[in-house]
Amino acid sequence: NSASVIYLADQDTPTTFELYRRIIGGANSKLSGTITGNEDVTALAIIPDGSGVVYIADQDTNDIFELYRTTFAGGNTKLNSVLIPGGDVNAVQVIPDSTGVVYLADQDTNGVNELYRVLFAGGGTTRLNPGLAASKNVQSYAVSPDSGSVIYRANQDNVNIVELFRTFFASAGGSTTLNSALVVGEDVTDFAVR
Repeated sequence: NSASVIYLADQDTPTTFELYRRIIGGANSKLSGTITGNEDVTALAIIPDGSGVVYIADQDTNDIFELYRTTFAGGNTKLNSVLIPGGDVNAVQVIPDSTGVVYLADQDTNGVNELYRVLFAGGGTTRLNPGLAASKNVQSYAVSPDSGSVIYRANQDNVNIVELFRTFFASAGGSTTLNSALVVGEDVTDFAVR
């Protein structure tokens, strides 16, 4: 609604990046939770309905990056499930209808990035892609504008071929290949959703 600006800065402590909100014509306020020492916010996304922001930070434990939601009405909540040792949340997108987020993390297997959805009402994390073995990863993704699915690039079926897949939220854990058949040496390198 153009009422405020959200920004990331080392405003209070040099080299410690935190999340702030500036209300146009008003005051600044810090949105991220307590961050000290070497901890930082690394990414953010505004919730479309204007209720708040989601962000990735190592706010609870240095060098363990997790996903948080802060609301403009007040409150700061961790969204991701427990991460395995060495696991991190690596990317986040808010679902367009503002019901939750889809995030990329090596949450279940260290070094294997997969897609997860968590709803703001009720919480609980759901893995969206079929389970991936070692050396397989979701590489990029986009939530569909109708808020019903996620499209992603992964070497899901063959470790040497990156393909394009779609999974519907209603049938999480299953997926459909969107590209034509590829062989080793051929990959889907980028995509856009309209």
